[in-house]
Amino acid sequence: MPKTPATKAHHSPPKPPPSCQRTDMLCLMYTIEEAARKVADRLPEGVKLSDKIQRHGDWVLFNPYGRPNMCGVHPQDFNLRTGEMPRRGTALDMFPDWIWTTEAESLAEAIAKERSAHTDTE
Repeated sequence: MPKTPATKAHHSPPKPPPSCQRTDMLCLMYTIEEAARKVADRLPEGVKLSDKIQRHGDWVLFNPYGRPNMCGVHPQDFNLRTGEMPRRGTALDMFPDWIWTTEAESLAEAIAKERSAHTDTE
């Protein structure tokens, strides 16, 4: 029986994207625009993302909306550093406390600011 190589006990940290000029890993792996696309791809057909987001550290909360009482429509958080996107149900206790206390901001403005900041560093 052929031997398979042993797997490492731990994974090395993710590499920064090619667009990231920094090597200290302070760069985020995903932009808000990329995160919005990933969240939108996960939503049921006919469901759109709200034009408002909330941020908390590396986390961004997207609020989808669809027909009233549509199953599977609930806030979705995304970690810009790791790409983590936990599946959430509708129970209020499944969500982190910060989603009830942070201010909402415009998704379009957040994307524009992020693009502007990225082009300023090039």
